[in-house]
Amino acid sequence: MGPSQRMRAGTAILVDRKTAPLVVDSRTLMEGRAQFIKLQAAGNGTLTIVNVYAARTSRNRALLWKTISKAELNSDNTIIRGDFNQ
Repeated sequence: MGPSQRMRAGTAILVDRKTAPLVVDSRTLMEGRAQFIKLQAAGNGTLTIVNVYAARTSRNRALLWKTISKAELNSDNTIIRGDFNQ
């Protein structure tokens, strides 16, 4: 399998300089498929944004959702966005 075939998936979350100090956590949940960033919100709250690039097959999508559901995001508010390939 060549390099172009291995890396067909990918996610990114870009944060500007003004927002960067608010980042309290960020991790990859599934390489090339899901990652999250947690931001300090007003008061003592947090906002977690999960970025998803789901696989085309239902079996692989199910594995992705299982991984996300088991992730301990521990956030007051969570937004899940991306390409769900439904």
